[in-house]
Amino acid sequence: VSNLTVQLPSALWLQSLAAPDIADMRQVLVHYAFLPRLAVSLLCGAALGLAGTVLQQVLRNPLASPETVGVSAGAYLALALATLLSPSLLAFGREWVALGGAFVALAAVIALSWH
Repeated sequence: VSNLTVQLPSALWLQSLAAPDIADMRQVLVHYAFLPRLAVSLLCGAALGLAGTVLQQVLRNPLASPETVGVSAGAYLALALATLLSPSLLAFGREWVALGGAFVALAAVIALSWH
């Protein structure tokens, strides 16, 4: 699945993108499994790049990244505290707990760096 040319011949790429032949399992797999994952990964990469750029512009620091300013550590801390102190919060999903911790850490960083 990692190599598209092995999975599907290049002559069938356009057909599998627009209207896959339901009888050909390779086209169905590419259309319903490979292409959505590719689109989501490209969107996530663009969003992460944009988030890094916004963070650098807001803090006016070209070296700022979520790791260097502590946003990642805030997400890890919130997840660890929720696991130890209130496991019922994990029913909503670990991602939401980590996202909340990251937002709190980002707000603290912006509040401390605001002039």
